[in-house]
Amino acid sequence: MKPSKLSSLSLGELKKKEKSLKMAIGLLAGAVLIMYGAQIYNYVETKEVNTLMLLPLVFTFLVIANYVNLKKITAEIKSREDVS
Repeated sequence: MKPSKLSSLSLGELKKKEKSLKMAIGLLAGAVLIMYGAQIYNYVETKEVNTLMLLPLVFTFLVIANYVNLKKITAEIKSREDVS
């Protein structure tokens, strides 16, 4: 999927993209919280550190990256609505 410039998208497309990104962030954040909980539980039970403990950290960066993109989309929508 080729990334598109936000300025080339219509207002409807931006709102659709914003809605889907909000849903994705929510689901991903929930999954990250579950992963953190599972890793903490695993560490408490086994007292061992394994490489799977890095997985929630990696997904946390994905949540942050998606949140930054959501803010850009929201700012573009707001700028277009202010002009109208």
